[in-house]
Amino acid sequence: MLEYCDKNGIQLSSELEDVVQKYTMKSNFSGKRKSWLTLMGISKNVSKGNSNTHDGQKMALPSNEGIDLLDSLLVYDHDKRLTAREAMAHPFFDEIRDLVKAEVQQQWNSEQEIREKV
Repeated sequence: MLEYCDKNGIQLSSELEDVVQKYTMKSNFSGKRKSWLTLMGISKNVSKGNSNTHDGQKMALPSNEGIDLLDSLLVYDHDKRLTAREAMAHPFFDEIRDLVKAEVQQQWNSEQEIREKV
C-alpha cells in the first residue's frame, strides 16, 4: 500500500503511515506476500480442490481460478487491478458463462418458435 501511495503522490498522515508500517512488520516479517490459503487458516500442503477441516468444520478449498481472480481483484494499484470487463472474462467464470450462454440460446430459440407460430 505504501508503494502505491508513493507512486500516486498520496500522502498519509504520519499516524496512519506508522500504523501501516507497524501492522506490516508485525504480521509479515519476511515482507513476502502470504498465500490466500494461509490467510484462510488453511495449510499450504493441503491440495486445492479437496476439503480441509478448519475449526472442526469441513470446508471446500477454493479453486486455483478462484484464488487467481481474487488475487487479481484485490490489488491496490488501479493500473494493475482487473477491470470489470476483464474480471468477467476470467477463467473462473468459464463454466457459468457456458451455462448462461446455453440458457440464453434456448430462450431465444423458444421465443423464435413462438414468433413463427403467430
